[in-house]
Amino acid sequence: MQDSSALSANQEEVPSGRPAVLLDARKIGDGGIGSYIDSLVRGLLDSGQVKLSLVVSGDRAAETFLNSFSGRAFEAVIEEKAPKYSFDELFRMPKRINLSRFDLFHAPHYTLPFNLKVPSVVTIHDVIHLTHPPSFLHPFLARPLIRSALRRAARVIAVSQATAQALAELSKGISFKVEVVPNAFDSFLAEHFVASSPSLEEMLNCVWREFQIKPPYLLAVLSNNKPHKGGRDLLRAFAELRKLSPHRFEGPSPLRLVIAGSGGEALSGVNVISLGQVSRENLGNLYSLAEALVIPSLAEGFCLPALEAKILGARIIARPVSALREILGSGDSIAADFTVAELSRAMHVALSPEPEGKGRERRCSELSLSSTALLSTYSRQKLAERTAQVYLRALT
Repeated sequence: MQDSSALSANQEEVPSGRPAVLLDARKIGDGGIGSYIDSLVRGLLDSGQVKLSLVVSGDRAAETFLNSFSGRAFEAVIEEKAPKYSFDELFRMPKRINLSRFDLFHAPHYTLPFNLKVPSVVTIHDVIHLTHPPSFLHPFLARPLIRSALRRAARVIAVSQATAQALAELSKGISFKVEVVPNAFDSFLAEHFVASSPSLEEMLNCVWREFQIKPPYLLAVLSNNKPHKGGRDLLRAFAELRKLSPHRFEGPSPLRLVIAGSGGEALSGVNVISLGQVSRENLGNLYSLAEALVIPSLAEGFCLPALEAKILGARIIARPVSALREILGSGDSIAADFTVAELSRAMHVALSPEPEGKGRERRCSELSLSSTALLSTYSRQKLAERTAQVYLRALT
């Protein structure tokens, strides 16, 4: 395994020029992978390091995505109706696309098509379909597909060191082709909450106007309700927090749990507010005003909400997930184990150090040095630069 930001001294020199890359963007709008595709495409277009073409599904998400580029030209946009996770996607789709026009094919998920006539790069975000499968069938399908993708791809991108380690354990002898290229911080949040940060009063007014919510609250962002996201555990841990910190639930402004994202729509409880999907602007305000972001996940490949909250100054409360530890710092609260009791205790610890409001005001007034470092490390430009380097090495 290697971090693609650094090359060994004896590594073979990569070819020059702008390779013609066909990126499978059919999962745009699909959770974390969709966010990854969005950041990568925008970064590659900005950098001009590759001649970029896309495969899209032709649905509303793809149409919205393509319309957002305001006339910026791709080399080609190929519409494909192959269903995700299908025989058609794996075996027939490559026959319908004239791959001779391209130097390289990039699959942003482990479902790398077979019989590609050009070198390929595959991004694997996690192995959750093996470790925390949504159904009993997932491991039987995912394991051979992941191993096959690892074997056939010229290069493999892992979005975290934790994922890279899991891949190395899954398939021996492939570490030399696995490179760690982390995800990127959302460009909208960077432009609207970092480059020109709104005032505390503006954020408070916006959150009240949109949701009738005032601090103090803990925030959780759940993109789906799959078991590994820990939504039910989150409710139980928050209920137990009342016993550990009873004073937080007294008076006219009791502590609440605010859940954003479609994964929280079915979750409810005392002092729990489920918002469903929210805009990026509203999410930025919610991050900035929260006492902390709670991540109840049992497994993650990267976890963009953790990165977003950290950069916007929020503390993180999380279970001891390896990928999260790569982002979290000394100011965050990590549970001792994966039990609900320890998650609740981590909430209690995170809420204890400073009086209500003081930390929030400080976070809204200025970015910390760690936030500045995170912005540099996880920028869209850095994602594109490192990925373009992987492309060139795949063609060596």
